[in-house]
Amino acid sequence: MAAPVTQLQFLVGIELGRLLTLLARHRVSRARLRPLGQLLSFGIVSSALSLFDTLRLRARLASVALSAPPIFVIGHWRSGTTLLHRLLARDPLLHSPTFFECFLPRGFVTGYPLLARHFGQYLPPTRVFDAVPLGVDEPFEEEFALLKMTLCSPMLEDVFPADAGRYGDDDGFDGSERAAQRWAAVLSDFSRRLTLQHGKRLLFKSPANTFRVPLLRNAFPGAKFIHVHRHPCEVVASTIRMRTVLRQHNALQDLPTPAPSPAAVVSRLARAHAASAEARASCDPREFCDVALDALQADPTGTVAKVYQQLGLPGFEAARPALLETLGRLGSERNAHQLEPELARRVGDECAPAFSYYGYDRPG
Repeated sequence: MAAPVTQLQFLVGIELGRLLTLLARHRVSRARLRPLGQLLSFGIVSSALSLFDTLRLRARLASVALSAPPIFVIGHWRSGTTLLHRLLARDPLLHSPTFFECFLPRGFVTGYPLLARHFGQYLPPTRVFDAVPLGVDEPFEEEFALLKMTLCSPMLEDVFPADAGRYGDDDGFDGSERAAQRWAAVLSDFSRRLTLQHGKRLLFKSPANTFRVPLLRNAFPGAKFIHVHRHPCEVVASTIRMRTVLRQHNALQDLPTPAPSPAAVVSRLARAHAASAEARASCDPREFCDVALDALQADPTGTVAKVYQQLGLPGFEAARPALLETLGRLGSERNAHQLEPELARRVGDECAPAFSYYGYDRPG
């Protein structure tokens, strides 16, 4: 059981039918057949629990209304979204989906009392690429839940790297409006399940949502967006390292190269900054705010207080003690990764608008 939990975090808990859909699309390496068998076993359990929860909760879910528009933490991977997410998640007025809820997104109500304690014994203490704590009750990215329910996510390019072009679209929809609307409907259903269970305003965090703001605004009128940014060169270096590690732990195919294409990482970061600029321009200031990772690490409580003030969110003073406790547990250390001069210049060129807007020193 340990292998899929620690090595195949993207797909752990995927229902059997969707896993079989992926297997029909992609060829799996012989070296990954054992973990695949474990995923199939998990898929049977997940499918049964999902069906049971759906039938049991159908009538109640139909009448559930969200308590307030959700809050979305966005920003390119490795920009600092996790730090802000973990801090905000301690607000007693908010609920962020947990690791277990993202593991069994349609079966967590029944599955939690049956499996959570046993499942938690097989989790590593931290994420495989940094020191962020893992646990069944820790806040987690809803992207992992949506990936398994819709098969629409750019993260799948690191599960099937030999077919990465199939998942190269930034939002995971490959230009399909039908896929986008279906994805939004699945997120709405997941949101109702979380609301039924917890009754709180929902807090979501996914870097891929940086490219989905128009869709999310349409699906959740009045939603709030918090965009986290960091020096682009640091983001590129850290993203390359993260995806290299994640490929090793999640790929079901032989790796064409150990690391993702640096040029592709830079281009996606540039598109993420363009998408966030469009979102900023289209949103009311009380619906969208920017947070610099440097400011968040230098003055966490002050920075979070400004977020609450700008977005008109209640409850900061009640959240402050838990926020301070979380800071002591998470710390604020960040990894330092250097880019080759040529790649750094490329970042400077492609991300020039971001360097100018945020005032970061541009590589010469």
